[in-house]
Amino acid sequence: MMEKKYILVIMFLSFMVISSFFPVYTAIAEGWHFEVNGGETAYQTFHVDRSKREITFKISVKSGGPISFYVLNETAFNIWQGNNIVTAYVGAYNVTEGQTVYATGRLGDAGTYYAIIDNRFIAQSAIVEVSIIQRAPFPSIFIIALSFIPLILLTLKRRTLQSQ
Repeated sequence: MMEKKYILVIMFLSFMVISSFFPVYTAIAEGWHFEVNGGETAYQTFHVDRSKREITFKISVKSGGPISFYVLNETAFNIWQGNNIVTAYVGAYNVTEGQTVYATGRLGDAGTYYAIIDNRFIAQSAIVEVSIIQRAPFPSIFIIALSFIPLILLTLKRRTLQSQ
C-alpha cells in the first residue's frame, strides 16, 4: 500500500512540474475594432499595472492595409504625435488584408500605453481588430484541479480500507 502512495505522490508532483513548462495563454481584453481611413492613424489606450510585463498582441487586418501597429508609452506617444521618431515596445509592420500576426514585447514601467494603428502611407481605408493576449506563467486552474485527482483517490482508498 505504501508503494502506491509514493507512486501517486510522484505522479502528482511530476504532472505539476511538466504542466508548468506549458504556459496557458489567456485573453485579457476582448479587443478593439479599428476603422482607419487612408492617410490616418487610430489608437486605443490601455493601462498596465505592473512593470516589465510581457504582452502579446493579436493583430488581424480584415480589409485594407498594409498597416503598421505600434505600442508606445505616454511619453513616446506625445513625442510621436509631433512627427518625431520613437522606439516602440511592440511593433508589427506591413500587415495586409487577410493576415493575422502576433507581436510580443516587454513593456516598461506600469502606466498608460497606446496601441496605434498607422495607416498614414496608404490611401485605402483599413479595418483592423486587435486583442491583447497575456502569457500566464502557470497552468490553468482546471489543470491544477486535475492534478489533485490521484491524491483524492488515494485518500478515499485509505478511508475505505480503514473502515473495513
